[in-house]
Amino acid sequence: KKTLDALTADLKALQTLSADIERLAGSARQIQSDVERLADDVNRANLERASLGNRVTTNEEWVASINGFRKQVNTNVNQLRADIRQLSAQVDALSVELAPMPAPAPAQ
Repeated sequence: KKTLDALTADLKALQTLSADIERLAGSARQIQSDVERLADDVNRANLERASLGNRVTTNEEWVASINGFRKQVNTNVNQLRADIRQLSAQVDALSVELAPMPAPAPAQ
């Protein structure tokens, strides 16, 4: 009788262990699924970061190009202003030279 009781107790313990193992296996599968999902999220984030890095690099190149063009335009505008000032001074000088002489005062 003791052997039967011991075997019954062992069977009950094994059934409890089996249920625990099944529960742990389910938890392990859930954890595995969570880890895979997180790995996918990390991969997606890395791809997005790389894409954003490429966009930033492209934008920086455009900004540098625009700045170079802006400097060139500013240099040309400044040169045109200087040329206009010089021409204006020449026109003023010619105006003074070509200004009519005042008529001589009548002799008395």
